[in-house]
Amino acid sequence: MVSTPQQKKSTGRNGFKSGEFIVYPAHGVGQIVAIEDQEVAGHKLELFVIDFQKDKMRLKVPVAKAASIGMRKLSETDYVER
Repeated sequence: MVSTPQQKKSTGRNGFKSGEFIVYPAHGVGQIVAIEDQEVAGHKLELFVIDFQKDKMRLKVPVAKAASIGMRKLSETDYVER
């Protein structure tokens, strides 16, 4: 059974926050548009909702799995220019 997701405010989770651009290894650059709670098969999950404009795709990633799948922040402009 899947419940209706509850959107949270833009507070950060694991160093990520809503509105931030990230890199997802399999899909490239996306933007976190929300952080929400959803119940799936009786388990409550906290999920990042990520939009990928290039592919016109939306992906939901468990907050607890973000680091292990390689999701990371974009590099800062200052760092890239070095």
